[in-house]
Amino acid sequence: MLDAVDHVSADLKVPGDLGAPVPLDVAHEAAPADAAAWRSARRAVLGLLRGRDACLKLVLSARAADAELAELLADHAALAPDLPLFLQPVTPLAGVAAPTPARVAAVAERALDAGLVVRVVPQVHRLLGIA
Repeated sequence: MLDAVDHVSADLKVPGDLGAPVPLDVAHEAAPADAAAWRSARRAVLGLLRGRDACLKLVLSARAADAELAELLADHAALAPDLPLFLQPVTPLAGVAAPTPARVAAVAERALDAGLVVRVVPQVHRLLGIA
């Protein structure tokens, strides 16, 4: 099925930024229920995308835990180091705080230290009047 698309942009999440799973109305799929299940799903996606025309995006909030970010970046470096990572500092909304510029720089530096290609791109959907 991946051969049917030209490019994949995968949205990565750290468990601390996820809400409770929404039950699916299908018998053969279940939403990951905990951090271990989310990590397993993330690792499967990284394995599928390795070597393809793809990129990864991580919306970075102020509440993302260092350990969760370290695990995500380690998985990325180990499983799909060829895929560029786009860091997007979250737009503050509904009680979700944006990270400080120093925090964004530290996460970008950590990704670079892991050998990843990283870019910092602001969210612009609010400026465009989308959402």
